[in-house]
Amino acid sequence: LFRSPYIPGFRRCFEALRLVFEREPAFRPNPLSGTLPPKCPLHPRPTEYDAKVLLRAYGIPVAREALCHSLAEALTAAESIGYPVALKVMSPSILRKTEARVIALDVQNEEELKNAYGRTLEKARIADPSARIRGVLVQEMVRGGAEWRMEYRKDLRFGPVVEASISGIYGEVLPDGVLRAAPFRKEEALRMIRESRGYPLLLEGWRRDALDIEAFSEALAAFSRLAYCEQDISRLDVNPVFVNRRGVLVVDAFIERRVRRK
Repeated sequence: LFRSPYIPGFRRCFEALRLVFEREPAFRPNPLSGTLPPKCPLHPRPTEYDAKVLLRAYGIPVAREALCHSLAEALTAAESIGYPVALKVMSPSILRKTEARVIALDVQNEEELKNAYGRTLEKARIADPSARIRGVLVQEMVRGGAEWRMEYRKDLRFGPVVEASISGIYGEVLPDGVLRAAPFRKEEALRMIRESRGYPLLLEGWRRDALDIEAFSEALAAFSRLAYCEQDISRLDVNPVFVNRRGVLVVDAFIERRVRRK
């Protein structure tokens, strides 16, 4: 009994049948057609910073940031980027940065940065005294737009799979996820976005401007090429990616490297 397929409700049952017998074939283009970036070297134990270097290599916009190894470097980077900024301790041993309290947001000036820099490093030592710290990431504060999520993972049956969904506070009340096997083109990325329950939040509404769906679809298609080509990655979670009135910006990312069996 428990091995039989079960679909709750007639509506979802008929929708599943429609998808089975739908005549439009799924298009899976050759990911190697066109220009692709050269192979991007990946650290054996990558951090958020390494994930963003990889995203940039595939043309996916990332928030302005700099990896700093001293307070002086952090102050220079903040002046260059412009206040307010965010600080994040980069260590492969500290995966849950928010819970470890190694993040400082909305740092407004030099004095606040000096305090936050030392405080976040101290929190990192408390969270894991043996953690190897690679630096402190100084990043611009991004506001406005809508928060979305792009995730890539390896499926044993379908290979590289990309999921897109609304994130932030709306991710709690509109939980969903639209899946596609990678790679796919911009047109398929647009269909994914329109299938999501968060799609209306990208459209013009009361006291709300329309957001850049074209730029988001381009970033999602580029993300699918990354998912297909980078064989050393088992999972890459980009959350959030801000969709703005013009363009998109990646703010945070989590990456796992594939473990090779001996």
